[in-house]
Amino acid sequence: LSLHDALPIYITYEMVLEALECQEEYGHPAGCTLAQIILESGVGDHLSGLAERDNNLFGIKWSPSFADCPEVSGCEAWLTGEEYDGAHVTITDYFTCFVSKVASIRFRSRVLLQNSLYADNPIIRQAIAGRDSDLMAAGLKDAGYATSSDYVAALVSVMDTYDLRRFDSMSAEDFEASGGEVTGTLDLGADASAMQPTGRSAARMVPRVSGCVSSRGSVSTSQPKESAARRMPASLRTWLVSPDGKSR
Repeated sequence: LSLHDALPIYITYEMVLEALECQEEYGHPAGCTLAQIILESGVGDHLSGLAERDNNLFGIKWSPSFADCPEVSGCEAWLTGEEYDGAHVTITDYFTCFVSKVASIRFRSRVLLQNSLYADNPIIRQAIAGRDSDLMAAGLKDAGYATSSDYVAALVSVMDTYDLRRFDSMSAEDFEASGGEVTGTLDLGADASAMQPTGRSAARMVPRVSGCVSSRGSVSTSQPKESAARRMPASLRTWLVSPDGKSR
C-alpha cells in the first residue's frame, strides 16, 4: 500500500518519518503519535485550522517556558472544547505555534513529554519499554494529557482503523528504504467515514517545562521566529467552530 492508501491524505511522508525518528530517539511509540495527529487535527480529509495555520498537530497549549524553543514561533488564541466532571464547556485559550508540522512532532517528544508528569508516569514508562501504542495512549490520559473521558478509546479506535500499531515495530530506515510504502491490508469498511475524527476531541493540560535545550539540526528553524509576547496582543484570533465541529 502507498502511504495515502493506508493513512489519511493529510498525513505526509515527513510526518511519519519524524514520528519514527522520535520513536527511535525518545521511545514514544510511533503508532500513538500518528493516532494523536489524526484524532487531534483530522477534519474529514484535511487538517484543522490550528494544525494547518499554526502547525500545531497535537493541540498543545501555550506555556511561556516554550518561547525559546527552536521549534516554536509564538502562540495564538483559539476556542477549545474542554470536559470537566462530565460537563462540556467552550473556552478561549492560548495554543503554541510551530515553525513546521515536523517541528510540532519533534517538540512533543523532545520537550513536552520530557516533563516529569509524563516521563515519570509508570504507564508511559512501560509503553516506552515495550514500544506499545495502547499503553502510551493509556499513559497520556493517566498523566493528564487530555480532559476528554473517552480519549483512550478514541485513540485506540483510530489505531484500529488505520492499523497504526505496525509503526511501533518499524524503523525510520526501513520506512525510508520502502519509499513510503506501508505493508499490510487496510479494510475500513462501508462505514469508514463515520470513524474519521471530525476535529479536536479534547484539550490538553500542558505543564510548564524548565526550559528548552538545543534540538537536533534537522528541525527546521528557517522561518523567522517572532517573540510570543510581541505576537500575542496583536494577533488574538478566534477559531470559529460551526455546529458540525469544522473550523471555518
